[in-house]
Amino acid sequence: MRLLTTLVILIFSIGVAFSTGQNGDIIFWNNKKYSLFSNPLESYPQFDLISPKLFGEQPGEWNTACYRGYIAEWEILNNQLYLVNIFSCNDQNLKANLSLLFPDIISNGKINAYWVNQTLLVPDGKCIYYGNIGYSYIYETEYELTIKNGELIENKKYDNSAHISIFTQKPDSLMNFIYKTIQWSNIPDTLKNPIRVNLLLTTTDVNKPEIKILKGSGIKVYDDEALRVAYQLPDWDFYIQRGKVFKIYWFLSVIFSNENKIKYTH
Repeated sequence: MRLLTTLVILIFSIGVAFSTGQNGDIIFWNNKKYSLFSNPLESYPQFDLISPKLFGEQPGEWNTACYRGYIAEWEILNNQLYLVNIFSCNDQNLKANLSLLFPDIISNGKINAYWVNQTLLVPDGKCIYYGNIGYSYIYETEYELTIKNGELIENKKYDNSAHISIFTQKPDSLMNFIYKTIQWSNIPDTLKNPIRVNLLLTTTDVNKPEIKILKGSGIKVYDDEALRVAYQLPDWDFYIQRGKVFKIYWFLSVIFSNENKIKYTH
């Protein structure tokens, strides 16, 4: 859906700390290079001590897509997870000296990631949803790699899916639907100034969203009509990620004005 003069759509995700989409780490697994939407380096027991000196005296360069200031490179070999490199976000020639950071556990240039006890998320295929917040992307295929004491003990593959509504395929159709569905004959003719009703639409596991008034007009007839029209929406986007509905929150502003009344009733 696009930004319209009478419709503003804001997308949010639950439990994500970053306000910009983030670049993942890198992982080599089964002879293939993937992005890694997890950051296992940060669970290292002494991470707070090594973090300020990852690149010696030179600070790592960060950007809005890499707030953590580094990109770690990992490898799974014989079901064991290893840390093999740490790069600066903007300059892969600027690398951490693993021998200095991990002098007691480095072997053959690799760090046995014994401290990792978590499920790592590995995306693959086409990106079917870009959330622009943290790792809130959805890819056609995603793997969950369960790591215990640095050892891969299980991997699960998920085929994600998306239902894209007619309103996304034809953006103008949403505005047309909203204002042509309003029963203008029930709206008072005393509209001197536009009256706005803000609605919150939440993704469900069907193509009909949950709808609530986020900020009403304070006048029942407008609030009720905005809700009624929104509930008439025949179609809506939803995404299934790793077997569950990926919740998206949409902000829908319905504006009652003489301009919209004239435009959409003639």
